[in-house]
Amino acid sequence: MHHCIETGRACRALIYILVFLINAFWAIGQTDQNPPIEKLSDSVYRIGTVRLDREKREIYLSGRVNMNRGIVEVVACGPQGKLHESIFVLDVVPHDVQVALLLLGLDESRVQLSDDGKHLLHGDTVTIFARWQIGQEQVSYAAEDLIATADNQDRVSLQSWIFVGSRIIDGVFQADVQQSIISTFYELDAQNCIIGGAFAREHDFSDFVANEKILPPRKTPVEIVIQVPVK
Repeated sequence: MHHCIETGRACRALIYILVFLINAFWAIGQTDQNPPIEKLSDSVYRIGTVRLDREKREIYLSGRVNMNRGIVEVVACGPQGKLHESIFVLDVVPHDVQVALLLLGLDESRVQLSDDGKHLLHGDTVTIFARWQIGQEQVSYAAEDLIATADNQDRVSLQSWIFVGSRIIDGVFQADVQQSIISTFYELDAQNCIIGGAFAREHDFSDFVANEKILPPRKTPVEIVIQVPVK
């Protein structure tokens, strides 16, 4: 475990070095035709298909509704993720999402788990919204409002969304394998999601379902907005 943590820290350091070098190339006008990070305006950057607004401290992920009813384990995944239990499928590469969050100063080393290792308690928090069009109107919902309990369809009780940060293990970034970006829980051993939910202890994750009272039809285009508070 110690080795994995150190590897993750090294990865984060390399990311910052990469961004510094890219900014230096911009400053002297030497841009690659397809740079890994592209500056779109004074505060907006593109990392793959992820957009990052440094001034607003927000990242934007495009995708679509994958399911609007049924058992939920993942809020959002990549195209090769757990499509049988994910509300949204996003057109992003998971490691690009993690790079954007690291650039906004999030640090997975601050994560604290319950004694049994099954519940997230504390860490660097984010706020997550999903928005889509209904006719000419854009609607927006907090991510937790899109999850319900199977027994009575009540909305779940969320304490916070926490940046848990996936790891590189044996040279492989784990979230790129599982494609889990925002998950309702955190598996300490797997370390294969990027953001996990800190839910009330009384919740059983296996009872979470998509909130069909709110969610639009499958394949509806959506944008996920992740907001990072100022420390």
